[in-house]
Amino acid sequence: MKLAVDIVLLPSEEITDKAIELNKILVKEFKSKITLNKKDFLPHISLAMGVLAEKDLSDVKEKLAGISREFGRMELEIREVVANEYSDKKISVINMNRTSKLQKLHERIMKVASSYFTYDAKMEMLYMPDGLDESALRWINNYPKDSAFESFEPHITLGYGELNGVEVPVRFSSSKLALCHLGNNCTCRKILASFNLS
Repeated sequence: MKLAVDIVLLPSEEITDKAIELNKILVKEFKSKITLNKKDFLPHISLAMGVLAEKDLSDVKEKLAGISREFGRMELEIREVVANEYSDKKISVINMNRTSKLQKLHERIMKVASSYFTYDAKMEMLYMPDGLDESALRWINNYPKDSAFESFEPHITLGYGELNGVEVPVRFSSSKLALCHLGNNCTCRKILASFNLS
C-alpha cells in the first residue's frame, strides 16, 4: 500500500494558534475549504512531499530520527502574509525567509526522500479520499520540480481567500519534525511519526 505524505516542520504553539485564527477569518469571509485545527488539519511548513510505500515507513522514520538529532530547534522569520493566485483562486499564506539552516534541512530531507518517494500520487493514497479535489495530486507529483531546492518557498498555508493588513509575530521557533499523511488541499491530516529537533 502507498501513502501520499509530507515531511513537515510544525510551528510553535503561538504561530499555530495565529494560523488557526487567521484561517477562521478565511472560512467565514471566503468559505475556505481548508479548515485548520490542532487535531487533524495541522498548520505546517512542508519540507518534502511524495508517495511512500508502507513497507518503507520504518526506514524513513529511522532516517528522520537521525536528522532530528543533527538539527537543533529551527529559528524562523516571517516575511509576510500574502495571497497568491493559483488557477484563478487566491490562497493566503504566511511566507518565511529561507534561512541557510532551513534550506539545509530541506535539502537533507529531500536527499532522504529521493531514495524512497515516488511521484505517482492517486486519490486513494490520500487520507479519506472520497470526494476530494484532484489539485492536491498535482502539488504532490510536481513537488521536486516546482517546490524543492532553489524553488523551495517555506510557508504555512492559511486557506482560500485574501487577507489584508495582518500583523503576525516576526520570529518564532520550531522544534518538531513530523511525517504526515496528506489529505485534500495538501493538508496534514494524520501524524505518522514525529521527532523533536534536539
